[in-house]
Amino acid sequence: MPLSERLRIEVFVPDNPNPAYHALLTALEREFVYTFGGCTITPHFEGRYWSDTRQTTIHDPVRLIFTDTDLTPARDMHALTTYLDELYATIAEALEEEDLLIAVHTVSHVLRPSEEDQ
Repeated sequence: MPLSERLRIEVFVPDNPNPAYHALLTALEREFVYTFGGCTITPHFEGRYWSDTRQTTIHDPVRLIFTDTDLTPARDMHALTTYLDELYATIAEALEEEDLLIAVHTVSHVLRPSEEDQ
């Protein structure tokens, strides 16, 4: 089957009961649907990382929101980095988080064969 290469943008948002976190997820959902045509929000992942003293492991519940774009690194690098800079700044302004994680990577979608190929 043919493949279509896409760039996926993922934002990891702490699963925090504070209304600002819910508002951010809603805003990201609207942004990704409007800009890229859709998104997926996953419920309740659990992140783990070392404390600052490296004495204990901290458990951090997170939600992941992601979207697949038609952008390609070779063709759209300037637009992509500009978009990600603005996205990061918006999230940093909305939340009082020490660290923010936005990941971008290539994914391949399986395309349905056209009727001519069958």
